[in-house]
Amino acid sequence: MVLVALMPFLCIAQDMITKEQFKEIKQSAGIMSRDKMKQVFLGLCNSYKVKEKERKVETYMSEQFDKDLFECYYNIASKYLTVDDYKYLIEKKNDPVAISATEHQARLTKMISDSLSVFTTLFENVISDGQSTVVEYECPESYQAKWKEIYGGNSNLFKSLYESVSQIQKGKGFNMDEDEYMGIYIPCVQAMICNWSYKFLTEKDLDYFIKEKDSPTQQHFSQYKKAMLMSKDDNIGTAVIKKAMEYFMIK
Repeated sequence: MVLVALMPFLCIAQDMITKEQFKEIKQSAGIMSRDKMKQVFLGLCNSYKVKEKERKVETYMSEQFDKDLFECYYNIASKYLTVDDYKYLIEKKNDPVAISATEHQARLTKMISDSLSVFTTLFENVISDGQSTVVEYECPESYQAKWKEIYGGNSNLFKSLYESVSQIQKGKGFNMDEDEYMGIYIPCVQAMICNWSYKFLTEKDLDYFIKEKDSPTQQHFSQYKKAMLMSKDDNIGTAVIKKAMEYFMIK
């Protein structure tokens, strides 16, 4: 009787993705800056008075960092991604529509990551002269609607950009209140990124992402990325720093 009762749960259990499979699909959540992490490791070594810290950090970055980073990514991914997700993504690797949309999205992502100074200037303009800084949408309403369905609710992206810019601006004496953040800055950032998207992503790309976003695999990746960026236990930055501390024998 107990076995019969457990059968439904046994049937839906899924094997989690293997390390080899994860390496093949090479999935992560954003790009961890090597330069930024190098500075973090130098700071740690300095705080704990590690001898020959420059040489040891250089050696770690060239010989061990990438291995540790992959291990940390996989440790988190193995909690959320399944073998079925792997099979699904392998199929998508040969789908022309998926390939095109992914390539276009990668270009957009790079533009966003390279544009911190643009968001910093916008931050200053919002504070110094609020409403005149509103960024207008430069794409058709049909495109805006589809873009917002995919990206408009990505609070992690907007929050991450804001926090990065905010840290820079605090040193200059700039501070943004809640009304400026919610009422002006974030709508401006959304419009700006939507306009950039219009240069890289076609409506066909957006249609593909809309269709994909509710698939089980995308749901799993959403959980994985959220855990990697927001979770106390599965934060990728914390995990990599722990690996580095072990390498430098810091306790």
